Amino acid sequence: MKISVSLLSIPLFQLKEKIDILLSSGIDCLHIDIMDGNYVPNLAYTPSWTKQIVKRYHEVKTGFHFMTSERALENLFQDFQKCVPERVSFHLEAVQDPNKWISIITTYKSKVGIAVCPETPVDSLIPYLENISFVLLMSVKPGFGGQVFIEDTYHKIEKLINIRKQMGHAFEIHVDGGVKTENAVKLKKLGLDLVVIGSHLATSENPLQIIEAIKNR
Repeated sequence: MKISVSLLSIPLFQLKEKIDILLSSGIDCLHIDIMDGNYVPNLAYTPSWTKQIVKRYHEVKTGFHFMTSERALENLFQDFQKCVPERVSFHLEAVQDPNKWISIITTYKSKVGIAVCPETPVDSLIPYLENISFVLLMSVKPGFGGQVFIEDTYHKIEKLINIRKQMGHAFEIHVDGGVKTENAVKLKKLGLDLVVIGSHLATSENPLQIIEAIKNR
């Protein structure tokens, strides 16, 4: 299981210091949330800030998570895509035609993923699973860091694993929100492919201890 760190919980003036520490501690990639104040009641990473981060850490794989309305996605996508992220996810609930965005993101050579909110049933993803690289399950209400992990996420993972096996697909399963060490270990044992950890890593004085505890258990 790969570990990605969400930059949302890192104070702006500590960003470089914290990212350097986290990379030296063994995280696999950076998770950048893009929020428009519309789809979720919060604002986060602009194209300009994101370009600066990616330029500084050009050797590190990145995942862009669009928690935006479709209008914001249409207006901002090309600017963000200039950063050449490894992965891009958009919310199933936010767009009219998911296949349109699967096609657009694939054209830009990024791995495409669909994110779903906690209340969205995984069955709603079935028409798109053949053509995406990953599913991003939100294990908290999207928009803010520091929330409590929603336990029903475990059942959704198990169901997605069964769907993947039965349908013969190859999509990965990722989880984002409220993850701490114990949650991460349990997710790893379930067979999760990637976990996004935010405030638990970003506010820790010893992220190496957390990462080693997850990877070695």
